[in-house]
Amino acid sequence: MLLNLQISRLLSGTFFTDKELRVISSHITEAIKMAQLAKHSKQKPIGAVIVDPLTDMVIAKAYDIREGSHPLHHATMVCIDLVAKSQGGGMWKYPQETDLYSAEPDVKESKTGPYLCTGYHMYVTQDPCVISKGERQKYDIYNDQSQ
Repeated sequence: MLLNLQISRLLSGTFFTDKELRVISSHITEAIKMAQLAKHSKQKPIGAVIVDPLTDMVIAKAYDIREGSHPLHHATMVCIDLVAKSQGGGMWKYPQETDLYSAEPDVKESKTGPYLCTGYHMYVTQDPCVISKGERQKYDIYNDQSQ
């Protein structure tokens, strides 16, 4: 029955509330800005933002940095690594000249948020690779030729 209700809301255009649409639009805009930074850095114009939906706090923002770097430095993979960094971990070192963002790690207290990215929302300008798929994602196709 819940599935029928969700399908009805999708078909009628009422799946998201006006407030949810404003939040989604705001975070997609941030992901597009990251894609534009990537383009200016001569990288693939793909941006990603990870947000804690309970607090609407941005946990990480990244863009694709594969060119001249590591082949796994997709925007989504970098963003996920920056979430790990915000939780006191993280795997990769990034060039100082990048405009990536990670929330400050809170290593004084034990982590109370979701395990790595579960429970977080990812906003990305291009459908991510299979490795990066998460629970709930928002996509916007960013056409770098029209910007």
